[in-house]
Amino acid sequence: MILRLLLTSILLLSVNIVFSQETYYAVSTDDNMLRTIDLTNGVVLNSIPITVSGQLVNKANGLARHPATNDIYCLLHLNGFQNRHLAILDTNTAVATLIGDLGDRFAGIVFNNAGVLHGITGDGAAVPESLYTINTTTAATTLVATLGNGDDGEVISYDPNNNLYYHASGIDVGRVFERLNVIYAVTNIPISGSYYDEATAMVYRGSGSFVLASWERFYDIDLSGNVTAIDTMNFNFSCKGLVKAYGAAGLEEQSNDLTTVFYPNPTNGLLNHDVPELIGEKYIMVDLNGRVVLEGILGAQLDISQLDNGYYFINCAGREFKILKE
Repeated sequence: MILRLLLTSILLLSVNIVFSQETYYAVSTDDNMLRTIDLTNGVVLNSIPITVSGQLVNKANGLARHPATNDIYCLLHLNGFQNRHLAILDTNTAVATLIGDLGDRFAGIVFNNAGVLHGITGDGAAVPESLYTINTTTAATTLVATLGNGDDGEVISYDPNNNLYYHASGIDVGRVFERLNVIYAVTNIPISGSYYDEATAMVYRGSGSFVLASWERFYDIDLSGNVTAIDTMNFNFSCKGLVKAYGAAGLEEQSNDLTTVFYPNPTNGLLNHDVPELIGEKYIMVDLNGRVVLEGILGAQLDISQLDNGYYFINCAGREFKILKE
């Protein structure tokens, strides 16, 4: 018992360290660099050129993390092609593995809790300002919604706690912020607070807010549309894609958080945790195929005895935990 409490204390300390430095991977339309940035201090921690075997990468404009596998997907603008290409990106080496041509100029991508990839086309696309689902094996796209609000600037994000998509578009007085439900019905959200020029990237930050990039500047925008400038942010690159990075320097995956917050792990049914911040938060549990198997409000324990043996992922409060049921 004493040993378990000691290990739990060490774990909680390590989790606090990981999340006290708010790190993200970022891509830009200025160049082909994958950057690791620290929003806490406003610095670039690392920059690596993105490479693809047999192709020249001009730039990138979208990043998304698969909720079950943790793979990072990206949108690439390859030399000699107008359409964007979908790829899986190794964030340690910035080597991208191509999946396929998306058939149009996509501006952003995001996964939902079930592991379904969505992409939005930019204003320069053949079919602009439209939302698609994207097959992560073939890059084939299926139109699900036409979003005509706003003008230049198209970004799409997702809140894993309320299962809603959020779309930002437009420049200056033409800016639009809106949410979409699971059947893609749109509700407008009035924008208030700090001024930003144009939304160029957006990712869920946690606790009901998003990090919104407007070229080289960064903002926090909450679910009601209130915008707050992140004062330390004024990077020297135009951000067009953001995704959370894990690890103290953002250069390694979230291995500790994935497997050890819930215990015992592996489990034969009942999971415990000692993180007060997670109690009362909505959780969604998915299998390796991205299928939702459990959801609800998390307490101090979670009973998964009814599930088949195998690996699962718990998404809660913008964080993800890997569980083995056996």
